[in-house]
Amino acid sequence: MHLKTFLFLAVFSNLLSSLEITLNYGKENSKNFSVLNIKNPQPFACKTIFGHTDIENRTIECIIDAVPKEGFIPVKTTFFEFYYQMIKGKFHLYIKPKKKQKLFAVPLDLKKNIQITREKPSLSKSWQIIGFEDQIPFLSNQKPKGLNFPILIENAQTPYIPELDINNEPLNYSKGFDSNSYMKIKSLMEKKDYYQALNTINETLKQFPDTIFKKDLYLYQLIALSKINKNQQDAIIEIGLSWIKQYPNDTSVPQVLYLLGNAYTGIRYYSESQYYYKRIIQEYPKNRYAPLAKMQLAIQLTNTGNIGSAAVYFQEAYTQAKDIESASIIALNWATFEIKKQNISNAKELIDKILQANPQFFTQEPTRTYKIMDFLKKNKLYKTTADIGEYVSKHTTNTQIQEQIKYDLGVLYQKAKEFDKAHIANLNYLKDYPTNPKAKSVKARDDSILFEISGSNEEKIQRYDYIIKKYPNTEESQKAFQLKAQIFLDEKKYKEVLDMRKDLKENSPIVQLAINKLIKSYLEKNDCKNANIYLLQTSEYQLDDNQKLQAFDCLYDASLNKKAQSIAKGMALNAKNNIDKKLAWLYRDAKNSYQLGDYKTSILAARDALSMSTSTKKSQYYDVGFTLFFDLVNINNKNEALKLSSTLEKLFKNDKRMIKVYATLLEWQKKDKNQTTIQIYAQNIINLQDKYKTDEFTPYTEFELINALIQTHKLMQALFEVDALLDKKITQEQIQKAFYTKGSIQNLQNNTKEAKDSFQKCINIPINSAWKNLCTQALDLLEKQ
Repeated sequence: MHLKTFLFLAVFSNLLSSLEITLNYGKENSKNFSVLNIKNPQPFACKTIFGHTDIENRTIECIIDAVPKEGFIPVKTTFFEFYYQMIKGKFHLYIKPKKKQKLFAVPLDLKKNIQITREKPSLSKSWQIIGFEDQIPFLSNQKPKGLNFPILIENAQTPYIPELDINNEPLNYSKGFDSNSYMKIKSLMEKKDYYQALNTINETLKQFPDTIFKKDLYLYQLIALSKINKNQQDAIIEIGLSWIKQYPNDTSVPQVLYLLGNAYTGIRYYSESQYYYKRIIQEYPKNRYAPLAKMQLAIQLTNTGNIGSAAVYFQEAYTQAKDIESASIIALNWATFEIKKQNISNAKELIDKILQANPQFFTQEPTRTYKIMDFLKKNKLYKTTADIGEYVSKHTTNTQIQEQIKYDLGVLYQKAKEFDKAHIANLNYLKDYPTNPKAKSVKARDDSILFEISGSNEEKIQRYDYIIKKYPNTEESQKAFQLKAQIFLDEKKYKEVLDMRKDLKENSPIVQLAINKLIKSYLEKNDCKNANIYLLQTSEYQLDDNQKLQAFDCLYDASLNKKAQSIAKGMALNAKNNIDKKLAWLYRDAKNSYQLGDYKTSILAARDALSMSTSTKKSQYYDVGFTLFFDLVNINNKNEALKLSSTLEKLFKNDKRMIKVYATLLEWQKKDKNQTTIQIYAQNIINLQDKYKTDEFTPYTEFELINALIQTHKLMQALFEVDALLDKKITQEQIQKAFYTKGSIQNLQNNTKEAKDSFQKCINIPINSAWKNLCTQALDLLEKQ
């Protein structure tokens, strides 16, 4: 017998490191045969799939409870053809015979004390498949005879003889050189050594153009290019499009689509980038790249001035993030967006969440982090910038960035009024870099910290500072802090008092008084932005009823709904003897609870507010009906919502807010297929959108109206609506759909010539889409008639 063995471990190295697949070839009586062994530490099932052919010609299926990290490229050998499917998170490996094959379980180690049974197990840690031409080697087709009971072999330690070749020499197992290159590339990618990884990938593909790792190598190439060179968009697009075409069902498709979207964004081809981002969201909503795609769309919306939609996309992306890394990326970009809107507290909160949950995020790319710190510093987020710098300086391996951050820390803390930390940061820099030319300036700025604060009571404050320094952590220093804070409070320097919070303790009456003084001063100026900064810093509000109403409105308008709820708590109940105040708080409770998603609480408040406002003719509160309507929608109370919509239509017939009400009703009627009602609601939406020059529900509404008109055989009116839609600003794909719809209507009218013209206009639009394909097919059908 001649036996030759090849090791196929590399084929499955991306599944589980412990899965082992080996393939042997041999001859017996001048007939070739092959032995395939599949081993796994955990038992798994293999079976012959039922079919109409002989059992030896049927495909074998093995199911391993694992998910490959990268794709598996099908392999063909002389006797077997491998392919796979992912079904419910499990790896289904199929072995199709090219000639004949037979499956055997090898469940036990025959060198140990074992029981041998006749039953064929359904699960085993080891399976063997024999591929042969006519007759299975070394075995006969005779059915075994005998009793079916276990046999115990005591001390069955048989000698172990390794496989021998034709010259009776031990077989040498060989592993492909492309496998070695692949493992080296994988290691380089994990170390983020993208330049070296690219060089190795190029060399490997040149040396092994048909390597089984081609798919993974091109994927690594895409990732590396996107990381190291922002001017390689054309290469990324070319490789990415080819990759998608060759491996359309691979688990890494969303990642490649995301890289393509980013590449198109880099060359400012935004419509194309949006196509790939939206494709990820629609086709792979549960993939980690779906929230990242929403983030990219939010960034683009920001750049076009669509701030409201951008905020929604950022929030959705953040809440839907699949892992802590993508959540950190989204949070950072969202924070940048909030800073540009001057919502500094929101931005700080987002960055603080990264620092708390995933601080190592800032050490992954130190150069990028330093640019982020510079942006935050320019926007006066000194404390947040310092917090990032503090962590990075202790954990980064980039010594150049580390030195620069340590130098900046003293200034950042000083500007943040954190003088003790500034002092410590300065001392640490002098200790770590005593010979650096910048050490002299660090020493000078550290000496000046003591004299940063000035004022009419300067001498007293300097004296208090001296006591604090000379007698730290004593009753004397604590008293000095209190006296110093009192001076600031008397001089109405409330922010300076707050800078001392760490020393005065958060619950200090002076701190609470300063915060409330600031809140009142900003409320008097109707400066909600600054009032909110301090409303967030306390829960001990020293405000009268009118100030609480004003404070609530400030928080609500900034979407700080939880804090607004804490102010409103119990106010409606306490105002039971004052209808005006009670109504004012019910109205606010309803709207705030809706924003918090507490629809049941919102419904109770909204019902009372709507009833009281209509009975007392307080028209300024009538619009609480919209809140009640959408509360009912969210709890799926369609009957009451429909009834309420009639009331809203009477009160707000031509109000812009009715557009969303009609859109909700349209969606319900669409599901019920009530064509007449669809036409009514759709026309109402179109009329209001025209009135207020908005296109929020275009072209969705227009297409629903057109379809309803077609269903009710109002073809001329449907054609009119299509032409009206074509006059509006819609995307090229939507224009294709409109021309396809127009051609279909004209075809129903037996206007073949006009229909052909419409289909041709659809085809002439220079983008590819499903509608273009339909137009092409429709035109071909008409041409053949």
